[in-house]
Amino acid sequence: MIERCLVSWGISRIFTITVDNASSNDVGIRFLRRRLQSWGTSVLNGEFLHMRCGAHILNLVVKDGLEENKASISRIRCAVRYVRSSPTRSNKLKECLTHLKLGSSVGLSLDVETRWNSTYLMLESALKQKKAFDMLVLEDEKYLVELGKLDGVPTKSDWEYAKTYLPILKFFYDATLKVSATKHVTGNSYLKEVFGVGLMIRKMSLNKTDPNQKAMATKMKAKFDKYWGDVDNMNLVIFFACVLDPRYKMKFVTWLIRENYGSGSDSIAETLVFKITKVVEKMFDYYNDKFGSSKETSDAEAFNFSQVNAEAVEIYDLDSLMEQHETSEENSVYQSELESYLSESCVSRLDPNFHVLVWWKKVGSKYRILSLMAKDLLAIPVSSVASESAFSTSGRVIDPYRSSLTPRTVEALICAQDWIRSDYEKISLEDQFCQLEILEDGMFSHLKL
Repeated sequence: MIERCLVSWGISRIFTITVDNASSNDVGIRFLRRRLQSWGTSVLNGEFLHMRCGAHILNLVVKDGLEENKASISRIRCAVRYVRSSPTRSNKLKECLTHLKLGSSVGLSLDVETRWNSTYLMLESALKQKKAFDMLVLEDEKYLVELGKLDGVPTKSDWEYAKTYLPILKFFYDATLKVSATKHVTGNSYLKEVFGVGLMIRKMSLNKTDPNQKAMATKMKAKFDKYWGDVDNMNLVIFFACVLDPRYKMKFVTWLIRENYGSGSDSIAETLVFKITKVVEKMFDYYNDKFGSSKETSDAEAFNFSQVNAEAVEIYDLDSLMEQHETSEENSVYQSELESYLSESCVSRLDPNFHVLVWWKKVGSKYRILSLMAKDLLAIPVSSVASESAFSTSGRVIDPYRSSLTPRTVEALICAQDWIRSDYEKISLEDQFCQLEILEDGMFSHLKL
């Protein structure tokens, strides 16, 4: 089916395919790799075709960690589900909030299996209303009866557990948001976010003061190592995407790998660094052979760009100017674009206005081949959250009470709500319920007029 779609769309050049970790996807990717190889349009014979969804991996790591105290999470989830099941129950909780002078505008989020790290959103919203839930035990008899049929109402230890691990879940949640963004490139930041999570898990697993946290981290580490512990199971192109960020380059990637896997001549880290170096060279050679470049052109472009760099140096720093002049005279041996790029100093990471695509656009005349590579590599979607959420939202449009809508109407409803939300970048259906209610009330009032 995917092959037929590609043919009908006229798409033949496929660099990567981002999917979740279902085993059926592995089989599908192998089939597509063979088809693309027969077309002769794949990059390096489809070696980097399979891109596993980073957000999905983080979500699986979180869920394994929460297995240690899933009973506590389940009781809080049941309490939230009870309140959200009807307007009457929701109003009862709002009355408790008003009585406690906590305000009644705090929304409750219920986690869903198909939504990434939504457990964090549920616990965060429920903790803000903990006192109201405690009061609900006295104000609503059905609350005790209904939850008594299940696991019971949330206990004090349940709330303490949620409060303790909420910062950890927020770390995962923030990382997931960054790798699943759709309005800017994510390939260059993916490695930093994922390996940052790995470092946090490693530190937590060494915690001797909190045995619960250590047990949670141990489970997370086992799942994390399943995807990031085997060098042969990684898509190394994602490391190259980070190398093509001028703020990081190979030095940062090497340091991050050694921090996660340890140092030593026979360690996994050194094996991985060696493989990445070879992949970087192989990818550059592929693009260089495909698009071509001449030494004369590169030398001329490098000379013009060096003059621009010289002007950027502070004029009072004569020592630096002299050092650059001496270095340029000594380095008479030709360097490839890749060698020249990696040998230069990294761009400052403190610049809040830095945009990696703008930077590559500016230096495209100097690094012609590398800029073409950056255009392809940085565009790789490292998460399937956007497409996943597009299909998941259909359950809120088509339900047992609205099951006879035509496909055209359903498409209009789904697309329209996406277009409306695009004007409010900081508002998402799952995160900001109250703001959305205000927005929707405003829309309905306009419709009434």
